[in-house]
Amino acid sequence: IDDGILEDIEQFFGDLSTSDPDVDLRPQRTTIRIADDDNVSVGFADEFYVFSESMGEGSLCVHKIGATAISVTLSISGTLQNEVPFQETLTMLPASVRECVDFPILDDDVALEPPDMLAFTLEAETANVQVQQGSVFAAIVDDDELSVSLQKTEDRIPESAGSVAVCVLFENQFASGFNITVNIADITTTAGQDYSGVPNSLSATPGQNQTCFSLSITDDEIFEGEECFILSIEVPSDGIIMSTNSSNSCCIIDNDSLTVGFQQRELTVSEADGSVSITLERIRGTLERDFTVIVRTLPDTAEGFDDYIGGEFFLTFFPNQTYATFDILIVSDEIVEGSEKFDVWVVGGRFGSDGVIGIFVTGIVTVTITEVSVPTGQEFMVAFLNPPVSFGLDFDNNYIILLTDEEDGVSVNMTSPSGELTVHSVLSSQPTLILLEAVRVMSVSDRDKGILLTAPLSKSLSVFAVSLEFFSIGGLNVLKCEKLGVEQYEYYTVSVPYGGTDGKSVFVIAACKDGTTVTITPTQDVDDPLGSGDSVSAGASTSVQLNMGQTLYLSSLYDLSGSRVVSSEPVSVFTGDECGKITPDDSMDCDFLVEQVPPVSAWGNSFYAVPTKIDSSPSNTYKIMTAYNNTFVQYFCKNSDTEEVSYGSQRLAKQGSSYNFSSADLCYITADRPVLVAQLSSTSSDAFMAVLPAVAQYGTNYTIPEYSISGVFYDNWVNVFVSVRDYDPAKILVDGSAVPESDWMDIACSSDGVVCGWGTQVQLTSASVHTVEHTDPAATLGVFLYGLSPQDAYAYNGGLRLSPLPE
Repeated sequence: IDDGILEDIEQFFGDLSTSDPDVDLRPQRTTIRIADDDNVSVGFADEFYVFSESMGEGSLCVHKIGATAISVTLSISGTLQNEVPFQETLTMLPASVRECVDFPILDDDVALEPPDMLAFTLEAETANVQVQQGSVFAAIVDDDELSVSLQKTEDRIPESAGSVAVCVLFENQFASGFNITVNIADITTTAGQDYSGVPNSLSATPGQNQTCFSLSITDDEIFEGEECFILSIEVPSDGIIMSTNSSNSCCIIDNDSLTVGFQQRELTVSEADGSVSITLERIRGTLERDFTVIVRTLPDTAEGFDDYIGGEFFLTFFPNQTYATFDILIVSDEIVEGSEKFDVWVVGGRFGSDGVIGIFVTGIVTVTITEVSVPTGQEFMVAFLNPPVSFGLDFDNNYIILLTDEEDGVSVNMTSPSGELTVHSVLSSQPTLILLEAVRVMSVSDRDKGILLTAPLSKSLSVFAVSLEFFSIGGLNVLKCEKLGVEQYEYYTVSVPYGGTDGKSVFVIAACKDGTTVTITPTQDVDDPLGSGDSVSAGASTSVQLNMGQTLYLSSLYDLSGSRVVSSEPVSVFTGDECGKITPDDSMDCDFLVEQVPPVSAWGNSFYAVPTKIDSSPSNTYKIMTAYNNTFVQYFCKNSDTEEVSYGSQRLAKQGSSYNFSSADLCYITADRPVLVAQLSSTSSDAFMAVLPAVAQYGTNYTIPEYSISGVFYDNWVNVFVSVRDYDPAKILVDGSAVPESDWMDIACSSDGVVCGWGTQVQLTSASVHTVEHTDPAATLGVFLYGLSPQDAYAYNGGLRLSPLPE
């Protein structure tokens, strides 16, 4: 039988037998052998094999075509990596149709190797076995990766350095060369002018552990400040990875100088002139881009917010410009005070939004103001918001606190909402407390709730307002109704976004003059403040005419922050939350938050912030509000224990928008256009909000009361903050005593910890009226007072000037 199966020789026997005894059989048995003539085929199972180096071993498989009854013996031979011979015998059992044999693969750490091509041959050792695919190739593919990094170069390169080496590092070996793309992105530098020698690419050659090029630094004679660029590299994606650093930020430190000076050294101006023009000259130094010089006023016998509108001024010199002129507004008051003087000096300058850098200055300007005035009075307009009532206990306690440091005291007239006139004699350094009831503005129907206080303009007077309920209190430093020499008065409200049904975000407007036109643009839908029953949509505007003492009430269950108020005359804008939360923590009760906001013209560009000290772990949130589109805001907060500086920034795209950040450290806040900053603090028992004075609105001395009407406050503090220019611990007195130098903490104004201010926290242990002063009359400082009882907390700033600043 021809069965088609490969098998060994098979045999069987034939025996011959007979029943006839006369027959002799020789031989009686024969052997029959069947020689197999069937064939089977064998061959490699795949035409080509690919293995990764990291696999450690490869596998070659052989398949058999045809049935066998015997085992088939095969031989596989070839040459492995590094010319290592390979020989292996493979036995395929009768039932097997596929068998494999393994061979070792060498795994090294060398990257970018070409594939190793290995050849293998298959031979049959068993007869009648035909090899149909007897040879095959196997590719060993390198899967090692080359780690590449850009060596960290010097962050600040002196312009006089000439050159700096830029190197790319290789962390392991590689077998094939490749090119590295080099990129430089200019931030404030200009390629070809500030540096040169940047190749398009670098060649990497096997055997190197780094490749470098020399970046040439141009030492010119142009005043350009610190100029920065970003150096980066790109590598091919196959088999190469960036291990750590692929870019470096570098700045070239200028060694050239700029000299400016005032064209006039002395100027005389009359109060009736309204302004004085001052011209600054670029005397020496070449510019290739716009440079802004910062000029600041310095009071002498003239006071910055009473006699002139001082602060900081920003003058831009274009490359071909030699002179720049600016105006300082002169206040025409009605006080007989004789000729007064103030100085104007150069603080420094900057390119764009870069940090301030030093320049050479020749002299200052002294401005003498001659007067034409007659005495008149000063006015304050107060309105009270409505705190939440707890446990059904409606105290309705509203206090006005009057303070003066005049030795002979001051007489103050108060006109109540009902029109009643009362006269109050305020003694020197003794608070006069006036208790008022039924004066709160609680709804749109409360239209005549303003309280007018007047006093002689020549007398100093501070006014504070406090509203009290059980477990809730709010206080503020009342601002004057002051004409500031602007065409219109613009205000923005501040509140918190958390309150819900527990309380409303509110603001109240009280008119200081008859015939005042007020235009309101709320950020949330509100009821018509005139009580028509209609509503004013978010973003829409409505105009109202108010007379002196008339009030407008606007409220929403949502955050009204950024609502805009524009008036033809000064008004008092009181803003906050009847019951709000600084954070969305539902475990905390809501609190009464209230503050009076200054007009936009009296905002500032720089602020020092000192955290509260009345809790073991205070939470201080700073809300920054802008009145201008595209305002760039930065903050730097330094931990006085670890010396670490945290920082952040935000560009506020639209007027009325705000930016919040929280910190328990001393902070410096700066913006490229004037902003308003509110400091909010949550304590273990209550929360409070107060406007943080801008540096430009600091004063020299303050007289402030601690809140002690109920007699329960036991922990009162005052924060004092001062610029590094005016910092002198021996000259800064709290209640007549200098604060120890060890109690002062530095305030950083850059990420690398450059000190630009100082702050301290002083616990108040005696008296109910406190004084903070700088004994140098040319120096200024800021003050923030706050206190905590087991159930209440309050805060107000010590006061701020209303000096208009340039936009």
